[in-house]
Amino acid sequence: MNKLLVCLLLCATIVACCTASRCAEDCSRRRDGDYACKCTYDCRFYLQCRRGRGHIRRCRHGMFFDSDRRRCINGCPTGSNGIIDCYNRPDGHWQHCCYCDLYASCANGGMFFHRRCEVGGTVWDDAEHKCLGKSCTCRREHRFYPLHTIMTP
Repeated sequence: MNKLLVCLLLCATIVACCTASRCAEDCSRRRDGDYACKCTYDCRFYLQCRRGRGHIRRCRHGMFFDSDRRRCINGCPTGSNGIIDCYNRPDGHWQHCCYCDLYASCANGGMFFHRRCEVGGTVWDDAEHKCLGKSCTCRREHRFYPLHTIMTP
């Protein structure tokens, strides 16, 4: 029962049901440093490895973890127009900050969940506000989120 409660609280915090221990396992073979956390598709979070142990960290408000630079940066990564959060954003669906085949649903300033484009190989286009075969707004079309880790509503 306690594990379920912890998981539910963590899901509310990072949008995906992932435990810190699952991310920490990735540090056993890594050098000390910061890495993109594979157990969440929320770009504000990253995995900090120290002495073989991992801790999930969150970037400051308005920042997101750039896996190429391995640090938190202002705004989305180079070549990405996606959102980090829904603060001051109109209600609707918006491109994910890291993955072209995901989009976020915003309402009343809150991000409720991320969704995957359901048709295989399609990507989110922010100009059309729908999944298409090719996106003019996402320049990282090679970035697809691992299928087995997506949580849908």
